[in-house]
Amino acid sequence: MRSTAVFGSLAALVLSLGACESANEAVSEPLSDTPSTATPSAAGPSVPAGVPTELPPAPSAQAKTQESANQFATYVALLDYRAVYTRDVAPLLGLVAPGDRCTECEHAQREVEQAHPLFAVPAGEPKVLSAVPTSRHGDEYVVGVAYRTPAAKVVDASGEVVGDLQPYPHNYTEVRLRWDEAADVWHLLDYHVQKGGGDV
Repeated sequence: MRSTAVFGSLAALVLSLGACESANEAVSEPLSDTPSTATPSAAGPSVPAGVPTELPPAPSAQAKTQESANQFATYVALLDYRAVYTRDVAPLLGLVAPGDRCTECEHAQREVEQAHPLFAVPAGEPKVLSAVPTSRHGDEYVVGVAYRTPAAKVVDASGEVVGDLQPYPHNYTEVRLRWDEAADVWHLLDYHVQKGGGDV
């Protein structure tokens, strides 16, 4: 399996609309310590009718526990999935602490700015299979979230169907997060997406 950005599949669709049968993968950039200058946009992009734009339920727990870390990581994974069909990365960027950066968020944002206006209309909701802690160092946690995604129709800005995205039976997003003691909230540090073909 390879690391992939969420928008790689839609960008690749532009090159082969007639033969699109699965999402293509793109290698994400390495992490950098340079502070981010990216800021969330005030409003998401306009999307065609039929594309679901609702945010997934935000985690309610506000305590530094493994359970709340798992909930936050799951929220990040679902926001990343939502960005595939809304092209709206602002909710992800909004989880990053001021002065920090989320390299994968910024990569997704660049993909949105450079790609043709394509949107995906999923046939159903993603199914979260598990949220598993993989490491913890002080205030920094790493949680892996496994989920299944439904198939999706790809439409252009006018709503015309131009291709398909096949479902991945196994999606795995590893999320790095840090607890903010002063604000009692989790902040997103970065995430890493893997897509494969096996069951979890």
